[in-house]
Amino acid sequence: MIEHQYSLREELMPRAVYNFTILEGLINEDGEYEQKSSSQLRNKLKGLIADHSLMERYPSDERKVSDGPRWKVRFSTALRQLKKENYIIQNKEPGSTYQDGKISQTDGFSLTEEGKSLVKDYKLFIDSSNCHMARRADDISPPTQVLERELPPVLRSVQGQKSNLGAYANSSGYVY
Repeated sequence: MIEHQYSLREELMPRAVYNFTILEGLINEDGEYEQKSSSQLRNKLKGLIADHSLMERYPSDERKVSDGPRWKVRFSTALRQLKKENYIIQNKEPGSTYQDGKISQTDGFSLTEEGKSLVKDYKLFIDSSNCHMARRADDISPPTQVLERELPPVLRSVQGQKSNLGAYANSSGYVY
């Protein structure tokens, strides 16, 4: 089973698509930083996936795992990772008050200074044959792909321990 997961690595969307879409999603159309909920960020990713037909290119992200498609699980993992590595912060704010007097909590995410720096320095480039990270200052088309080793770890396609199959997995076996 593990060998099969590793063999599907090429069919998975690059991790940077998830991570960078979340980071960039915390900036509005006017270039201002703003807080958004996980639902808003997930919908932004869903729109990007649809707009660029990424499921056709990376079919493994559409496969059902646990209770939903893999892309939703990978989105949640990316959100947790960005929060853990201090690129985003989660703000719990009081939401609606229920009839029994309890107050719901709404989640709002915003960029930290580290997250703002990544969005300022890099961009995600996607066209019909490319999907990679580039330097924001690179104005040629298509922009030159930044080598994995030159990217901050959070924007690399792979992380964790390298297996003998050439794929990467974390300590719990999650394949990147």
